[in-house]
Amino acid sequence: GAEALVLGLWFGYESGGATTGDGAALGVVWLVAVIGGILVAALFVRQAWPPPRVGAAPEPAPVAPPRGVFRLLAAGAAIAWLVPLAVLVATSAHGRVDAAARGWWSAPPNGESYRDLVTGTELWRTLGFTLLLATAVTATVLVVALLAAYPLAWLTGPAAQATGLLLLAASVVPIQVIAGPVNEVLGLVLSSGTAQGLALVHIALGVPFAVLVLRNAFADLPVEQVRDARLGGRRWWHTLRRLARHNLSAVVAVSVLEFVQVWNDLVVGRLFGGPGSSPLGPFLAEQTRSFVSNSGALAASSVLASVLPVVLVVLSRRHLVAGLVSGGVR
Repeated sequence: GAEALVLGLWFGYESGGATTGDGAALGVVWLVAVIGGILVAALFVRQAWPPPRVGAAPEPAPVAPPRGVFRLLAAGAAIAWLVPLAVLVATSAHGRVDAAARGWWSAPPNGESYRDLVTGTELWRTLGFTLLLATAVTATVLVVALLAAYPLAWLTGPAAQATGLLLLAASVVPIQVIAGPVNEVLGLVLSSGTAQGLALVHIALGVPFAVLVLRNAFADLPVEQVRDARLGGRRWWHTLRRLARHNLSAVVAVSVLEFVQVWNDLVVGRLFGGPGSSPLGPFLAEQTRSFVSNSGALAASSVLASVLPVVLVVLSRRHLVAGLVSGGVR
């Protein structure tokens, strides 16, 4: 219901990405709140950039809580996360009637919802489009971010601080706030609701965060490695490739997070997609219009759609953690 909508979805439903009237006013208020949060973080969270080198005097380490506390909290969070997942999987194992009328606990599983999905074509077509979109966007974001992060990593002083602040601001500005102007610009270049326009919006949203992570990683490289890469590479792309190899964790983290973000996206697909370019998120959201009668098929679709991002995150979990903290800790 309307009382369960978060601000982002409510804004999208009520304003339709409008650039005038109530939608524009709410967008300005939202943007001011985001900018205020960024300024507070910039003024009160002091972090040297680039990170201090090995020769700098280390600060005294804070006293860490016992490991048992962290393990207990992690176990509780894992159990809380697994409960709805278990209910989703149990619901998906039932057919349309059993899942809607009886519930997953009152009837034995029969796999009818999965059989209906396998024989259909709509979900597979949507999965294929989303896979192609996420792959193309991730590759483009990675190339652009690598090209931008390398020169930005060697900035120092106020220029480095300003660059980091701008990248942070571009990473957190809500897409709903700028949806109207972006749609107007895309309408002048491309037809509304095209796959190309949807990909361009995803690329524009993904590049700032990717540059921020890779810039941190490049700035944390020892000078010797940078010198060896520049001397060993005959062309600039050889240098960039060798530096990226030294920061494999950061590259993997950016790639996996960008792919999963595009794969799981709802807002961008709803605002900028069209009949021929509807990705997975909006497709699943449309199935909730008949939530009760369609709960079995919706649960089965959600389970199938979750397999790839879960596998990617599990396989790259070590790189994710190491890549995101590159340049932040030593």
